[in-house]
Amino acid sequence: MEPLLCCYPNRPEPLIAQIISNYMAFGTPQEDSKRTLACALRMLLSFHCPLKEMSLLLLSGSLLFVDKTVRSYAAELWVEGLTAGRINNRRVGEILARLINMELAPLKRFTTQVYESMYKRSDFHNRQLEELLTVLIGGLPDKPVAGLKQLLELYAELLTINHSKAKDEQVLHLLDVWKGGANLKKAVANKSVATT
Repeated sequence: MEPLLCCYPNRPEPLIAQIISNYMAFGTPQEDSKRTLACALRMLLSFHCPLKEMSLLLLSGSLLFVDKTVRSYAAELWVEGLTAGRINNRRVGEILARLINMELAPLKRFTTQVYESMYKRSDFHNRQLEELLTVLIGGLPDKPVAGLKQLLELYAELLTINHSKAKDEQVLHLLDVWKGGANLKKAVANKSVATT
């Protein structure tokens, strides 16, 4: 895989699309799938070109992948890619929201990975993570998804750390919708405190 990807350092998209099609299984993937996805993410880390749509899909899907090693490489690609200006952060949030809406993987995998390797990397990355979560939360359905409480708690922490407020109209609308749920009432109330 690595020699093949090295042949296309500036245009890996067609090969990345094939990798996604053949190896991105969210259930119980084979070892071959884990190795191939990890290899593709490592190679994207070593390239210097901006990540286009297929690479962003690979990154987003890998942040939800069952294998922790794959998720770790994806998180590192997000951190390094943002630092180098190679990643459209808003698009990653949109893709993550769509994958969660399709119920391909639990939200908890993403939130756990954020806490482990994306959160509190730097002030810059915290602001970028806030933007990512704003887009992700804004793209979720009115009916709360499993793992939403932990995501909202993370979002509230980021708003506090970044000294900012939730301003996105869709996020504010969803918080208003979700505050009726007994499980989310406290998380949404904490969020409301952070937004006033």
